[in-house]
Amino acid sequence: AVVGVILTAIAAALTYSVKTTAQARYRSLAAGLANEGMEVFRRERALQGWSDFYSNLSTGCLCLTADNLPDPGESFPGAGCDSCGAIVQAGVAFTREATVSKPNDSTVAVTIVVQWPNVSAPSNPHQVELVQEFREY
Repeated sequence: AVVGVILTAIAAALTYSVKTTAQARYRSLAAGLANEGMEVFRRERALQGWSDFYSNLSTGCLCLTADNLPDPGESFPGAGCDSCGAIVQAGVAFTREATVSKPNDSTVAVTIVVQWPNVSAPSNPHQVELVQEFREY
Protein backbone atom coordinates (compact mmCIF):
# COMPACT_ATOMS: atom_id res chain seq x y z
CA ALA A 1 0.00 0.00 0.00
CA VAL A 2 2.85 2.39 0.87
CA VAL A 3 4.61 1.64 -2.42
CA GLY A 4 1.33 2.23 -4.29
CA VAL A 5 0.86 5.63 -2.64
CA ILE A 6 4.48 6.61 -3.38
CA LEU A 7 4.23 5.51 -7.02
CA THR A 8 0.96 7.43 -7.44
CA ALA A 9 2.58 10.57 -6.02
CA ILE A 10 5.60 10.17 -8.31
CA ALA A 11 3.35 9.68 -11.36
CA ALA A 12 1.33 12.78 -10.47
CA ALA A 13 4.50 14.84 -10.02
CA LEU A 14 5.91 13.67 -13.35
CA THR A 15 2.65 14.44 -15.14
CA TYR A 16 2.59 17.94 -13.66
CA SER A 17 6.25 18.46 -14.58
CA VAL A 18 5.68 17.43 -18.20
CA LYS A 19 2.62 19.70 -18.46
CA THR A 20 4.39 22.78 -17.04
CA THR A 21 7.46 22.16 -19.19
CA ALA A 22 5.28 22.03 -22.32
CA GLN A 23 3.45 25.23 -21.34
CA ALA A 24 6.76 27.00 -20.73
CA ARG A 25 7.94 25.90 -24.16
CA TYR A 26 4.72 27.13 -25.81
CA ARG A 27 4.93 30.43 -23.94
CA SER A 28 8.52 30.86 -25.14
CA LEU A 29 7.50 30.13 -28.74
CA ALA A 30 4.59 32.58 -28.44
CA ALA A 31 6.87 35.29 -27.05
CA GLY A 32 9.23 34.75 -29.96
CA LEU A 33 6.35 35.07 -32.44
CA ALA A 34 5.14 38.26 -30.74
CA ASN A 35 8.64 39.75 -30.82
CA GLU A 36 9.05 38.78 -34.48
CA GLY A 37 5.80 40.57 -35.31
CA MET A 38 6.84 43.69 -33.39
CA GLU A 39 10.24 43.70 -35.12
CA VAL A 40 8.42 44.04 -38.45
CA PHE A 41 6.75 47.22 -37.16
CA ARG A 42 10.10 48.51 -35.87
CA ARG A 43 11.78 47.75 -39.19
CA GLU A 44 9.05 49.52 -41.16
CA ARG A 45 9.23 52.55 -38.85
CA ALA A 46 12.98 52.77 -39.48
CA LEU A 47 12.80 52.17 -43.26
CA GLN A 48 9.80 54.31 -44.14
CA GLY A 49 10.31 57.23 -41.79
CA TRP A 50 7.55 58.55 -39.58
CA SER A 51 5.35 60.22 -42.18
CA ASP A 52 5.08 57.21 -44.51
CA PHE A 53 4.89 54.73 -41.63
CA TYR A 54 2.04 56.68 -40.03
CA SER A 55 0.07 57.27 -43.23
CA ASN A 56 0.51 53.74 -44.68
CA LEU A 57 -0.49 51.93 -41.49
CA SER A 58 -4.15 50.91 -41.15
CA THR A 59 -5.77 51.03 -37.73
CA GLY A 60 -7.63 48.05 -36.33
CA CYS A 61 -6.70 44.40 -36.30
CA LEU A 62 -3.98 43.06 -38.61
CA CYS A 63 -3.50 39.34 -39.06
CA LEU A 64 0.23 38.52 -39.00
CA THR A 65 0.69 35.03 -40.37
CA ALA A 66 4.09 33.94 -41.62
CA ASP A 67 3.07 34.39 -45.26
CA ASN A 68 1.51 37.87 -45.06
CA LEU A 69 4.25 39.84 -43.30
CA PRO A 70 5.30 42.76 -45.53
CA ASP A 71 8.64 42.77 -47.28
CA PRO A 72 10.94 45.61 -46.20
CA GLY A 73 9.48 48.96 -47.22
CA GLU A 74 6.06 47.58 -48.22
CA SER A 75 2.76 48.47 -46.58
CA PHE A 76 1.10 46.17 -44.07
CA PRO A 77 -1.86 44.15 -45.29
CA GLY A 78 -5.28 45.71 -44.76
CA ALA A 79 -7.10 45.50 -41.48
CA GLY A 80 -9.09 42.43 -40.53
CA CYS A 81 -8.61 39.39 -38.33
CA ASP A 82 -11.80 37.46 -39.00
CA SER A 83 -10.07 34.51 -40.64
CA CYS A 84 -6.55 34.78 -39.32
CA GLY A 85 -4.50 31.74 -40.26
CA ALA A 86 -2.40 29.74 -37.86
CA ILE A 87 1.35 29.49 -37.48
CA VAL A 88 2.18 25.90 -36.54
CA GLN A 89 5.25 25.36 -34.37
CA ALA A 90 6.06 22.32 -32.24
CA GLY A 91 2.75 20.80 -33.31
CA VAL A 92 0.69 23.68 -31.89
CA ALA A 93 -1.37 26.19 -33.90
CA PHE A 94 -0.57 29.76 -32.81
CA THR A 95 -2.47 32.82 -34.04
CA ARG A 96 -0.75 36.21 -34.14
CA GLU A 97 -2.76 39.42 -34.39
CA ALA A 98 -1.69 43.04 -34.15
CA THR A 99 -4.05 45.80 -33.06
CA VAL A 100 -2.98 49.22 -34.29
CA SER A 101 -4.31 52.54 -33.00
CA LYS A 102 -3.31 56.13 -33.62
CA PRO A 103 -4.14 58.10 -30.47
CA ASN A 104 -2.77 61.30 -32.03
CA ASP A 105 -0.67 62.52 -34.99
CA SER A 106 2.61 61.67 -33.31
CA THR A 107 1.87 58.26 -31.79
CA VAL A 108 1.10 54.77 -33.07
CA ALA A 109 0.24 52.12 -30.47
CA VAL A 110 0.72 48.47 -31.46
CA THR A 111 -0.44 45.49 -29.40
CA ILE A 112 0.50 42.03 -30.60
CA VAL A 113 -1.37 39.04 -29.16
CA VAL A 114 -0.26 35.48 -29.81
CA GLN A 115 -2.71 32.76 -28.73
CA TRP A 116 -2.63 28.98 -28.60
CA PRO A 117 -5.22 26.42 -27.50
CA ASN A 118 -5.84 25.64 -23.86
CA VAL A 119 -6.63 21.94 -23.73
CA SER A 120 -8.16 22.08 -20.25
CA ALA A 121 -10.35 25.14 -21.06
CA PRO A 122 -10.93 25.45 -24.82
CA SER A 123 -12.94 28.67 -24.51
CA ASN A 124 -10.04 30.38 -22.70
CA PRO A 125 -6.89 30.10 -24.87
CA HIS A 126 -3.42 30.85 -23.55
CA GLN A 127 -1.89 34.08 -24.80
CA VAL A 128 1.16 36.33 -24.77
CA GLU A 129 0.75 40.06 -25.31
CA LEU A 130 3.39 42.57 -26.39
CA VAL A 131 2.68 46.34 -26.43
CA GLN A 132 4.74 49.17 -27.89
CA GLU A 133 4.16 52.83 -28.71
CA PHE A 134 5.92 54.35 -31.70
CA ARG A 135 6.44 58.10 -31.63
CA GLU A 136 7.55 60.70 -34.12
CA TYR A 137 11.10 61.84 -33.33
